[in-house]
Amino acid sequence: NLKHIQDVTLVNQDEYSSRQSQFNRIEGYDISHFAGKETYGSMVVFIDGVPDKTEKRLFKIKDAPAKNEMETQKEMLERRLSQTEWPKPDLILIDGGRPQVEYLTKTMDTFQVKNAWFGLSKLDGDHFVFPAGTKNVLKDLAQANKRLLQQVRDEAHRFANRGRSRRYFKDTLGKS
Repeated sequence: NLKHIQDVTLVNQDEYSSRQSQFNRIEGYDISHFAGKETYGSMVVFIDGVPDKTEKRLFKIKDAPAKNEMETQKEMLERRLSQTEWPKPDLILIDGGRPQVEYLTKTMDTFQVKNAWFGLSKLDGDHFVFPAGTKNVLKDLAQANKRLLQQVRDEAHRFANRGRSRRYFKDTLGKS
């Protein structure tokens, strides 16, 4: 029995190590709006743990109701995942908790997202929210890289707010 436990532990360590090396491209997503209007979604990209400012994108939300964060996230992810010429992420991190993760599961399935994805909720002290069926090795990897993943989430938040503000004031000032 001890030999079996050691074998299982080694297999899990190997899977953990191979997963860790697979997360070269992490994409983080967040939504920002101005009093329920001018809704934008942001995508930031970290390559090997470092933000790549040339890869970030701002999505003006066109169809989803402005105050419905889950629908705005869905629209943004559908538009991003439709871009087949863009590099595929190794990990997708959304700013959100259980409701957002459960709502977006169908979208991820529709686009056959086979890579890892989950949410990071600000509520209750920054905790991860995983889709049903997520393997423990991914959960452990997320915990081991929590500080980096918080940076990804925080950068997505900053970029969403900054981008929305710039676009809003550019459009407003441009009309006067």
